[in-house]
Amino acid sequence: MKHLKYILILSCIYMVACTDMDDTYQEFITDGPIVYLSNADELQGFEGRERVAISWANINDPRVDYAEVTWNSGKEKQRFDIAYGKADTIFVDNLIASKYAFNIRLCSEKGFSSLKKEVLLQVYDDVYESYLVNREIENQSYANNALKINFVEATPDLICSEFIWTDNDNNEQKSNVSSDQSSCTLENLIEGTAITMRTLFKPSENCIDTFYSAPKKIYVGGEKININVSKSSTSEAQSGYGIEKSHDKDLSSYYHSRWGAGTKLPVTLEYFLENTPRLDIIEYTPRDNSQHGNAGNFRTFELWAICKGDSEYKKVGDYDFEGRGITSELQLEEPLINPESIKFIVKTVNPKSNGLPAVNCAEMHFIRRPQWWLDLNQ
Repeated sequence: MKHLKYILILSCIYMVACTDMDDTYQEFITDGPIVYLSNADELQGFEGRERVAISWANINDPRVDYAEVTWNSGKEKQRFDIAYGKADTIFVDNLIASKYAFNIRLCSEKGFSSLKKEVLLQVYDDVYESYLVNREIENQSYANNALKINFVEATPDLICSEFIWTDNDNNEQKSNVSSDQSSCTLENLIEGTAITMRTLFKPSENCIDTFYSAPKKIYVGGEKININVSKSSTSEAQSGYGIEKSHDKDLSSYYHSRWGAGTKLPVTLEYFLENTPRLDIIEYTPRDNSQHGNAGNFRTFELWAICKGDSEYKKVGDYDFEGRGITSELQLEEPLINPESIKFIVKTVNPKSNGLPAVNCAEMHFIRRPQWWLDLNQ
């Protein structure tokens, strides 16, 4: 009898407990069981410039009518209609740069939906792009109308570097150097001009947009451009040591006036220049002084020039190279515009050991500044 009482008491407790449990969920099952639509499978997110893209595999649930994407803790949302049996890629635009959690649910017009899925994505903007810099150049060298560039190792987000220039035929050229290339050679260049470089980046592997560094100018050649001499003449020269030796780009050969007592000052040296827009600098290099000392090196001279449109020589000025045994540089106060010929009237030189005059010149260089240098220094 005592055991029966215990059984009756436990049965009552169990019945009360079950009733309370059913009451807890009763309000959720009044309309039947909850129905879920198929999920967005193979979900992928793609980052971008003020936007993102989200894609998923084919939707094979005919009940699905649209996708709902929410972000900012559900404060913002957007609806995207879906075609049955097709994969979809949607774009969410006009986003500010930030890290976002996007929640995606597939929905029907009858009010059913799938379970939500989340994808985390970073959004970039122009501020991010403004901090990008071109791929670092380790060194560069120019020769024979070609520029070789060696690069520092690229960062992981770098795609390639783009180079644009105008070639010798006045055609625009473009070359892309990928991130795995350590060097490149750009050909058919014009010395003294500029190449435009910019570098392309993708901040992540799943980024759908390309970002660019600010353009950078790379200048072809150095700060000086040699002007070629087409022909030359002199008032006197020793046989085998003609004035052509002074512009043959060979320091071991040189011009020399008549030996012995033959030199009569002043001695005139005349150079005819190939087509050039300007002349800024003249460099005079005497012969090697190891055997002859500084005898015959220029001291005082007059400089004359004929520029385009001139009918005769006009005096540029009086100068003094002081007989130095090293290269002397004359930087003209005012450049000569479109010069055609230059004349030196050498009046005094370092005399030979016997006191007699002589004139020598290993190389005479005529130089113009490139336009980029003028832009930076004027």
